[in-house]
Amino acid sequence: MKILLINPPFERLKGIAHIYFPLGLGYLCAAVSKNAGFDVMIYNIEVPAASEKLPFHVDYEDMFRLHETYIESLGNPDHYVWKEAETLIKEFKPDLIGITVMTAKYGSAQKISEMAKNIDKNCKIVWGGPHPTVDADGVLQNPFVDFVVRGEGEIVFKELVESIYSKTGNFSDIRGLSYKTNGKTFHNPDAELIENLDEINQVERNRVFFRDRYMPSSWGDMVTLRGCPFKCGYCGAHNTWSYRVRYRSPLAIIREMKDIISRYDMKQFYFWDDNFTLNRQRVSELCGLIREMDIPVRWGCTTRVDLLDDLIIQEMKRAGCDHMSIGIETGSERMLENIQKGITLEKVYAAVDLLDKHSMEYEAFFMAGFPEEREDDIRDTMDCIKQLKNARVCLSVFTPYPGTRQYEIAKELGLVSHFPEWSSFSHQSRKNHFMKYVSKERFSEIMKEIIILTDRANSKNVGIIRLFWNSCLDLRLLIRHPRLFMNKLKTFKAIITQKVKNAFS
Repeated sequence: MKILLINPPFERLKGIAHIYFPLGLGYLCAAVSKNAGFDVMIYNIEVPAASEKLPFHVDYEDMFRLHETYIESLGNPDHYVWKEAETLIKEFKPDLIGITVMTAKYGSAQKISEMAKNIDKNCKIVWGGPHPTVDADGVLQNPFVDFVVRGEGEIVFKELVESIYSKTGNFSDIRGLSYKTNGKTFHNPDAELIENLDEINQVERNRVFFRDRYMPSSWGDMVTLRGCPFKCGYCGAHNTWSYRVRYRSPLAIIREMKDIISRYDMKQFYFWDDNFTLNRQRVSELCGLIREMDIPVRWGCTTRVDLLDDLIIQEMKRAGCDHMSIGIETGSERMLENIQKGITLEKVYAAVDLLDKHSMEYEAFFMAGFPEEREDDIRDTMDCIKQLKNARVCLSVFTPYPGTRQYEIAKELGLVSHFPEWSSFSHQSRKNHFMKYVSKERFSEIMKEIIILTDRANSKNVGIIRLFWNSCLDLRLLIRHPRLFMNKLKTFKAIITQKVKNAFS
């Protein structure tokens, strides 16, 4: 039985290079690839060929503009990305295709599903991921989707594949599964969470199509926990992982790091946990084990400002941590409370001072356009951005993703239609407007201001040394992927040109 796991395109359809390994599909692949009779491969359509010469970096002004290019690409059947996907599906001839779907990628996932059914009507199409988990009924109205895996997917997907393979046709006992039979839709009870994360098979990174497109750093992404106890109103992670946190043991994390170093000769990692420093004792133990490896590694993580202190930053830095991402979201105390962020500006600036004290490079996430936000609140956010002298700013337009509290608020205020066009739901779409107190026209004007502010802040705040390293100074990239190296070098040149231009503006 041939199984194809697909990460649908998004950035690539905009004309931006975004090279990463889809961890979720790597876990699903590991869950079923060990079984005899299953030929499983991962196809990350997001990763471009070096010959496409796509830039690795665009400023925010271009990023927001290019979302329209994504929308246009969805309606262009002759786009080379769709042609590539069609050719691969025809050649591989999968019996089942599993697609991971975020809301912004709904349109491209639908395109792939329709394409696959037109190639082979008997091919089973399974959707999983954040959007299908909260909108299984809506997804199954799509004639090209047969099954939805809700929530944590490893066990559910494995049981589904085994049931299809055995041809029993009985899916009613598979918890966490939604499906169609004879025109009727069924939603089985939710699956239980996997209690011991160390028991999950380690991510399968080898079974990928177009392996030569990946860079060495692509293999260093990891997750060390699942679940988040915080209730930020714009986040729907709890729908998949719950509010209850489950951890991988430090020893299991170290084993995976060593395996990656051994297999890929790669010593750069990023921990994609919602809150890496949630359990301080575990972080301290992990940092100690990393130092004991006696292998110089560099790594980064994502966390909250109220989960940082002087000592933990010191420990992390000694263990090789050299950058992190923190969620600030808004510079308005009123909106921090409104979105249930659970932090104050005092905590924000205290954490930033600590990061600056230890010369830790960091990225700060911000959003604008919350349903009950006013213009003064956005001005507060802009003031906050100005005060972060050493941050790289990651800017988003608020998007009410389904399954979040802010989505429900937007619906209550009449800001979301009953039949949303999900493809337009992206925090990189400048056309987004879900605000009660600020008109669409005025918000568009404000967004122009904050985009310019963000681009200028980033051109000044990104460290030249790290920028050069991340852009092109990877000798293995030069040796193994010369075209990618040249693309990154061109990107670096463009960034430096913009930095010089902004310095004199």
